[in-house]
Amino acid sequence: MKKEIIIGCLLVIMLAAAFVNIHYLNKLTDDITHLIEESGAYAEKSDWVQAEQKAEEAAKRWSDSESYTHLVLRHSELESTTDAIYGYMERIYAREKESAKGAAQAAISRLKSISSIEKIKPGSIF
Repeated sequence: MKKEIIIGCLLVIMLAAAFVNIHYLNKLTDDITHLIEESGAYAEKSDWVQAEQKAEEAAKRWSDSESYTHLVLRHSELESTTDAIYGYMERIYAREKESAKGAAQAAISRLKSISSIEKIKPGSIF
């Protein structure tokens, strides 16, 4: 009986850790998505200084979370998201309004994909 209680406690701890991980990852991706959206809004108004500042904030937030993201995300997801964020910054620095809009959508799509992949679904449990 003692073993079953220990195993049950470990399962509860693992489930709690999964929920904490999902919450943190959703907050991270939502924060970065919001910064990219703000940057895109400034780019639409041709306020390139503010657009660059918000894009740099988004990239910094992403790079500052490396110790976490390198542990919980697959390398391919991590690399493609990093490429998308920095690809967006490249378009902002070049002051290309139309291509910046597409690059922003690509980066946001990658971020949303990461958060949706990590959600707990019946198919990922059974």
